[in-house]
Amino acid sequence: MIASSSRPWPRIVAEALREIAPPVAGDAARRSAHSEPVLAAISMCLGPPRAMGPAPRWLHCHQVEPWRRTLAAVSAHGGAVLAESVGRGKTWIALAVAAEFSTPAAVVAPAILKDQWRTAAAAAGVPIVFHSHERLSRGAMPAEAALVIIDEIHRFRTPTTRRATTIAPWLVGRRIVGCTATPIVNSELDLLAVLDLIFPDDVLALDGLESIAAMAGANRPPPSLDRIVIRTVRTEPDWPREECVIGPSVLEDARAARGVRAIDRLVLSRQASVARLIRTTLLDALASSDAALLAGLRRYGALLAHAHDSNGASRKMLRRYAGPALAQTTLWSLLDAGDDDVDLAPEDASTLHDILRELQPADQSWISAIRTLHLDDVPTICFTRHRATAQVLRCALDGPVAWISGDAAGVGTIRLTRHQVLAAFGPARAEWGLLRRTPNILVATDVAAEGLDLQGAGRVVHLDVPWTAMRIAQREGRLTRFGQRHLSVAVLTRMPATVIEQRLAMHPRVTRKHTCAQLWLDALERGHRPGGTVPCGPAPVCLIRSPGPNVSVVAIHAERGVRSGMLVLCGRGGRWELDCPELESLFARAQAAPLGYMQESECDTIMLDALSAATRLLADSSPRSPNLVGRLHAEALRARRHRDVDRLGALDRLLGFVANRQNRGGRELIRRIEELPRLDVVSIVVPDQRRDEQVRLRVVAALVFRSDRPSLR
Repeated sequence: MIASSSRPWPRIVAEALREIAPPVAGDAARRSAHSEPVLAAISMCLGPPRAMGPAPRWLHCHQVEPWRRTLAAVSAHGGAVLAESVGRGKTWIALAVAAEFSTPAAVVAPAILKDQWRTAAAAAGVPIVFHSHERLSRGAMPAEAALVIIDEIHRFRTPTTRRATTIAPWLVGRRIVGCTATPIVNSELDLLAVLDLIFPDDVLALDGLESIAAMAGANRPPPSLDRIVIRTVRTEPDWPREECVIGPSVLEDARAARGVRAIDRLVLSRQASVARLIRTTLLDALASSDAALLAGLRRYGALLAHAHDSNGASRKMLRRYAGPALAQTTLWSLLDAGDDDVDLAPEDASTLHDILRELQPADQSWISAIRTLHLDDVPTICFTRHRATAQVLRCALDGPVAWISGDAAGVGTIRLTRHQVLAAFGPARAEWGLLRRTPNILVATDVAAEGLDLQGAGRVVHLDVPWTAMRIAQREGRLTRFGQRHLSVAVLTRMPATVIEQRLAMHPRVTRKHTCAQLWLDALERGHRPGGTVPCGPAPVCLIRSPGPNVSVVAIHAERGVRSGMLVLCGRGGRWELDCPELESLFARAQAAPLGYMQESECDTIMLDALSAATRLLADSSPRSPNLVGRLHAEALRARRHRDVDRLGALDRLLGFVANRQNRGGRELIRRIEELPRLDVVSIVVPDQRRDEQVRLRVVAALVFRSDRPSLR
C-alpha cells in the first residue's frame, strides 16, 4: 500500500525544459596548470571589464582606459557613471562612447555648457542633441535618443527636484552615461541616488552585490562597484599649485562683529528651528559681504510683508528665502513647521527698518586685499555664492572687469554673451579681441563653477567659503585642468571673520564632507585592477602544497540574459564566501610554493561546490509588484480565451517589465500603471525587458591550497 501524499506531484511541461551547459568542462591535461595562468585568470575576473577595439584618435592616452571601461559598462549594464577627476576630459570620453552609436546622443547639461559641448562635438565629428538642465526644470523633455549623456549628474542627487522627476521615467530603457567629477557632495547617499537614477537596484547582482541601496552607511564601496562607476588612477602629475589663505583683518573682524550685533537684534521666529535657519542665512551672507547681508535683510523684510499680507508664511516661502546653498545643512523634514505653518516675528519689521537705516556697508575692509591682485598681469577668477558680493566687487575695481551671473554677463558696463566673456579666460585667451583691452579679472557667481574650460586664467580666488568640498573642487577645477597656460595656478581663499566661523563652523563641515567623499573615491581608484576579457575554454586549476589553512579560490563567470558578471568565491571548511580580504597574500603564497597533484574527482567536487554556492548566492525570490502581476495574469487568461495575439504580446512585454527590478524611473512607471483603473495594455509603452530567469555559470579558474602531504601510495 502506498501512502498518499498531501503535496501535489510536480508537473513537468516541455516549455520548462532547459539545456544545461557543462559548467566544469575541461580535460585532465589542464588540471595541473601552473600558477601563472590561474592567477592571471582570477585577476582578470576581479577587475572591471574593458571594451576592445581601436580608440578614437582624438583621445589622449590617459582617456583611453576610462573610455574602454565606460563603453563596456554601457554595453553590459546599460549605463555608467564617469567619475574621473576634474580636468581629465570627461566630455571627450563621453563623446567617444557616443561615437559607437549610429544615432545622435542626447546631451543633458547645464545651459552654460551648451557652446562648449557643441564645439567639442563638432571637433570630434560626433552628432549630439543638446538639452539643458534648466529646460528639464520647466518640464520640457529631451529629444528621442538611444544614448543619453548627463553632464554634472550630481545635480540629480535629490529625487524630489523637478528636473529629476521629469527625466527619470524618460530614461527607462535608454543607455546612460553620467559625468561628474564630484559624485559625492554630502555623503555616499548622493552617489547611491545617482546610481538609482540610472540602474536597477540589482544591477550588480551577478557580481555578488545584491542591492545598491545596501551600500548606505558603508565607509568604503564594495570592489564590484568599479564596474559601473569609472574612476581611474591619475598617472600624470597634478598641476603645480600655490595656495594662500587671506585671513580676516582687524577691520574685517570689526565689520563682522557689527553685522552679528545687528542680526542678534532680530527675533526672526518663535520656532527655534525656523529662527536658526534664518539666522544662518543672514550670517552666511555677512561672511561674504555687507552688501550680501543688506540684500538678505531686504529679502527677510519682503518675507515678513508677504507673511503679513497672506496671514502667515509657509515652508515653501522659507525654502525660497534660504536659497539652494543651505540645502546642504538643513533637514527640512525635521523643521518645526508644517507645510503652511511658519511662525515668523512680525515685530521685527520696525527693528529691521532701523537696522537697514543704520547699517553702513564697510566692504572696503576685504576689497582692498582683492584690489592688490588687480595690479599684476595674472588673469584671475573670483568666485562667490552671492550676487550682491559680485556686484560690489566689480564696481570697486578699476579697469575692464569681466563679470558673469546667472542671467547676464559683460565687461564693465558693456553687455556680452556668456560665451564671449568666458572665452577671454579660456584656452584661446590670446586670440580674444572683442574689446581694445582684454579683461584681466573675472568676477563670477557659482554658475561658472561647473564644467567650463578656463585654462587661460592663472589664479582663482574664493571670495567666500562654500558649504561643500565639492564646490571648492569645481571652482578650482576650472583652472587646474589639461591645457592650462600657466606654469602654476595660485589658489587664494578668503576666510570668514572669527565671530562668524565660531557661529557657523563652516571649516569642520566642509572637512567632514571632504573626508567622506575622499574615502570612497580613493577606494575606487586604489581598488583598480587590470581586468579585461573573460578567458574562454577549459578552466585552469592549480593545486598549491604549502603550510597554512586549506583554502579554495574559484572564479566564476555568471550570465543571465544580456547581463553578465564575475564572482570570486573563497571556500574554507565547506563554507563559501565572496569576501576574501587575504586574497593578495594567497596570491603571494601561490607564487612561492610548489605545485601539487590533485585527483580529477576532487577537482570536480571543489568546482561543483563553488557552483552550488554561487547558485544559492544568485537566487532571487523577492516578489515585485505582486498585485499588478496578479492583474496581468488575469488579463492574460482573458486574452488567451479570446485568442487576442496582440494583447497577449503586450501583456508578456509588460509582465517582463514589472517582474524585473527597475531604476527610479521604472518604479515610477509601475506606480502609474498600478493606479490605472483599467489596464489598456496595448497603449502602455514600456521597454521590452522579458527576463531570462536561467543563470548560466561557468568556472573560469580555480586555485586550491592544501597543507597536507599526499600519500606515497
